[in-house]
Amino acid sequence: MARRAYFAVRFGDFLADLNSGEIHKHRIRLKVQPQVFEVLAALLERPGELVTRDELRARLWPDGVFLDYERGLNKAVNRLRDILGDSVEQPRFVETVPQRGYRFTAPVVALPAIRSIAVLPLENLSGAPEEDYFSDGMTDELIGELAQTSSLRVISRTSVIRYKGAHGTQLPEIAQVLGVDAIVEGTVTRLDNRVRITAQVIRGADDCHLWSKAYERAADDLLTLRAELARTIAIEIGASLREATDRVAVHTRRLAPEAHEALLKGRFFLHQNIRGTERSIEWFRRAIELDPTYSEPYAGLAQALIFAGIYEFRPFAESYSEARVAARKAVELEPANASAHNALADISKGLDWDFKAAERQHRLALAYNPSHLLARLWFAETLSRLERHEEALRESALACELDPVSPLSHNSRSMFLWRARRYDEAIAESSTALDLDPSHVNALWWQGLAYAGNGEVARAVASLERGHNFSKAPVFLASLGYVHGLAGETKSAFDALEALTELQRSRYVSWANFATVYAGLGDADKVFEALHKAKEARDGRVHQLVWPCFDRFRGDSRFAKLKAGTGLACR
Repeated sequence: MARRAYFAVRFGDFLADLNSGEIHKHRIRLKVQPQVFEVLAALLERPGELVTRDELRARLWPDGVFLDYERGLNKAVNRLRDILGDSVEQPRFVETVPQRGYRFTAPVVALPAIRSIAVLPLENLSGAPEEDYFSDGMTDELIGELAQTSSLRVISRTSVIRYKGAHGTQLPEIAQVLGVDAIVEGTVTRLDNRVRITAQVIRGADDCHLWSKAYERAADDLLTLRAELARTIAIEIGASLREATDRVAVHTRRLAPEAHEALLKGRFFLHQNIRGTERSIEWFRRAIELDPTYSEPYAGLAQALIFAGIYEFRPFAESYSEARVAARKAVELEPANASAHNALADISKGLDWDFKAAERQHRLALAYNPSHLLARLWFAETLSRLERHEEALRESALACELDPVSPLSHNSRSMFLWRARRYDEAIAESSTALDLDPSHVNALWWQGLAYAGNGEVARAVASLERGHNFSKAPVFLASLGYVHGLAGETKSAFDALEALTELQRSRYVSWANFATVYAGLGDADKVFEALHKAKEARDGRVHQLVWPCFDRFRGDSRFAKLKAGTGLACR
């Protein structure tokens, strides 16, 4: 039977999968011969209508070769009735119209096509909790492979990680919360030099089992395994996805297990954000040493180095310059590496101040991986810097669809709303992020600044001080100094400047932080002096010039000159 565009229908206790040619009852798969199912499919496609025997003959034997088709058709219909527990005398499903054909009489509910999917964290069956990084890493890689399917929305790792350990329970509820049509769940077992992965696909709406399979490979053949698994899942959930799955990279190369382990550990620490950035850099470098011909460690290293610059662990220009080398090498080894293109986009924006190049790279990244959450968020951030706020918020909305239940996408949306001067909405969005994770420091940052935008100084200080307690990052000192300056609390503002100066003696602190405090104090000369120093240091945080904190200086001639000199005038 030829595959159809994916859909399924429910009738009574039965569910018919018109793509796979299967009937299920209470998640039990019933054995159905192809011609028998073809009769059912013909009836289900026109419920309540007469389907003639001639129409069925043409469908079952299109070449017209089968001579005794009357007997063959009767046999197929009788077998279908046996499977469904139906009868000629009292039909529940298939009614005979004498001498003419058949009619499907039971109510039919069509289920929607699968256009979105979530991969729950694969369960670690090794019995050793220290192996969790491996099972989590394999989950990440499967998500990444599936995300290259253009017609399939794949939920981000940041949202599915909260369901670690939820295998086999409440899958319809999880699907509803994540807003997906299907869920992948499975297990990982690593023993000696072999890895075994089992996976199954469950429809979210009715908890119906769609597909399952077990794979076992040598530890150095995991790239092939993950690509084969992703391709199979994509094809199994719908023929309409087959063209898209041709773009899923099938890696035939071998990768040394030690290099793969180092890569997974690099990603494990990178997911810990501020706490794990430096460790992730170490592990990505180790993976490159072990196998310098594999693109993924270079892409991971580029991303980690960018974060090191953003978090002010290292001088911005130095960190971004190193990231460029790594990202270019990743693209050289794998031109379709979406993460590497996303890193190059951020480098074009943050170091080169070439926003046209940045936009090109962002679009390339999203063409290669439409469900790449970080690419979607960083593209929105680029648009936001250029004050293309509505476009940024549209990209942000798409990111929230990929990441519905983690604080990351909601926190970023709060930032974009704050930059758009929509303070009440920014406060609400940051509150959503904090409901998901009360210790999410960036949400406290944007919440505090949004309160300041509304003139709610006490609330602004409370949010920012709480954030500073979680993270001693310079941005919190600067933001507190800014709010104190706005409130006329000059001593507290100068205390923040003094603390930043002291901190600068022992680590990198962006001059943009000093400019922020001076903005609160209303000192235009000091603002532009500090921003000029940030520009001279090739520090991308000079782009904070267009943030609400600096609105009072837009009429100053130095504002337009600095904006033009840092690429921000390019729209």
